[in-house]
Amino acid sequence: MTGLEIYKLLPKTNCKKCGLPTCLAFAMALAAKKASLEKCPDVSDESRRALEASAEPPIKTVEIKDDAGVIKLGGETVLFRHEKTFWNACGLAVCVSDASSVADGEAAIAAASALKFERVGEQVRTEFIFVEQTKTDPGDFKILASAAFKSGMLVILSSPSADVIAPVASAHPDRKFIVASPSADGFKRHLDFAAASGLPLAVGCRSLDECAAVSEAVSLAKFGNLIFVLKFQSPAETLDVLVQLRRLSLKKNNRALGRPVIAMTSAAAVVGEGEGARAYDVISEAAEAAQYIEKYASIVAVKTSDAGAHLALVSLRQNIYTDPQKPVSVEAKLYKIGAVTPDSPLLVTTNFSLTYYSVVPEIESSRVPCHLLVVDTEGMSVLTAWSAEKFSPEIIAEAMKKSGALEAVSHKKVVVPGYVAVISGKLSDLTGFTAVVGPKEAGGLPRFLKEFRN
Repeated sequence: MTGLEIYKLLPKTNCKKCGLPTCLAFAMALAAKKASLEKCPDVSDESRRALEASAEPPIKTVEIKDDAGVIKLGGETVLFRHEKTFWNACGLAVCVSDASSVADGEAAIAAASALKFERVGEQVRTEFIFVEQTKTDPGDFKILASAAFKSGMLVILSSPSADVIAPVASAHPDRKFIVASPSADGFKRHLDFAAASGLPLAVGCRSLDECAAVSEAVSLAKFGNLIFVLKFQSPAETLDVLVQLRRLSLKKNNRALGRPVIAMTSAAAVVGEGEGARAYDVISEAAEAAQYIEKYASIVAVKTSDAGAHLALVSLRQNIYTDPQKPVSVEAKLYKIGAVTPDSPLLVTTNFSLTYYSVVPEIESSRVPCHLLVVDTEGMSVLTAWSAEKFSPEIIAEAMKKSGALEAVSHKKVVVPGYVAVISGKLSDLTGFTAVVGPKEAGGLPRFLKEFRN
C-alpha cells in the first residue's frame, strides 16, 4: 500500500503518540517500512486488520519445524535479488519411489542423509526426502516412509490416498512433515488430514488455473499452509509456470497464486525408454534443477543422490540466497594455522569469507605454521576494503594490538597482501613491525612462506 492509502486508514488525529508530527508522516514511514503499526494506539481494529494483511509478503510463508530441522518456504517479495534480497533459501529433496525395490529406496535414503557439506565456513546440506507412492499396494511406500523418518532429514510423503499417509503419521506422532497429494483430483481428504494434524499440504497442479482453483478451495477451508507441486514432462513447462506464478503474485498482487512451490525434475533426465528407464543422466538433471533454484522454486526435488551434483546445487543456492548487501564473513581474530610458535610468520588479511577460505588452505599446503590476523572489514575483500578505508594501516595496527598479535610473535615482521603494498610503510611506522609485502594471490603463499625468513 502507498503512504496515502495507509493514511486513509489512520485516525488522522495528529496526536503525535507515534513519535511523528502528523498521521501523514506516520503513514509515509509505514509505507517505507521505517515504522511499526504498534506505535499508533488509536487505529481501529478494522484498519489494523487491513494494514496487517497488506504488510504480509505477497507469497505466503510456510514454516516447517521438526526434529530434523527448521525451514521456511516462500515469503519472497522481489523478482530479482538486486531489487532487495531473497529471504528464504529453497530446500533440496531427493525423491524415492516404491516403483523401485525397497532395497534401492533405502540405499537412496541412506545416500541422501550423507549429503552434508561445509562451504565457505557454512554447514550446508540437502534437507528433504520426498517419498512417492506409485503402486496400489502401499506396503513398500510405508517401509520407505519409515526409513525416511529415521534418516534425520525432513520428509515429504506423497500418496494418492491420505488414508495411506495417516497410519504412517500415527507411527511418528512427534514428526512434522509435508502431506502431498500427487494431483488436484480428490485432494480434499489430504486437506482434511493436514488441517487436523497441523501439517503443511502440497498439491500437484498441472496448470496456473489448477493452482488458482486449489488455492481458492484451501482458502475457503481456512487453511493457510499450501504448497504447489509442479511435475511436467519438460523443464520448459515447469519454468514457465514457476515464472508466471512469481510474476502474477508480485506484479499483479494475485495472492491466490502467492504460494511456495515444489519443482520436480522432469522425465527429460531419464536415460532409456520403457521398463528399463531407471537410470538418470545426473548432469542433465542437475542442470535442470539449477534452473529451478534460480527461478523461484521453494523446494527442488531430484532423483539423484550423487554427492557431486548436490554439492553443485547447494553451492548455487548458497550464492543466490546470500544477501548481496551483507557479504559472508568469518570472525575477525588471530587464528593459529598449524603448530605455531612465537617464531612463526604473522600474516594479515580481511574477514571476507572467500578470502579467508582461499588463504588458509594455501598456508596449510605450505606446511609452514602461521599466525593469521583476520581484520574486521565488514566482509569486504582486500582491495574493496582498502578502497573503502576498511583495511587501512590504522585499522590493521589497532587489530594487531587488540588481538594480541603483537605479543604472539617474538619477531617484528607482519606480511600484508601484495595488492595493498602501499600500506606497508605507514603500517611499519604505526606498529614498529616491518611490513613485508606478500604475494598478490593466495596461490603464491606456499612458495613465499617456504622462502620467508623472520
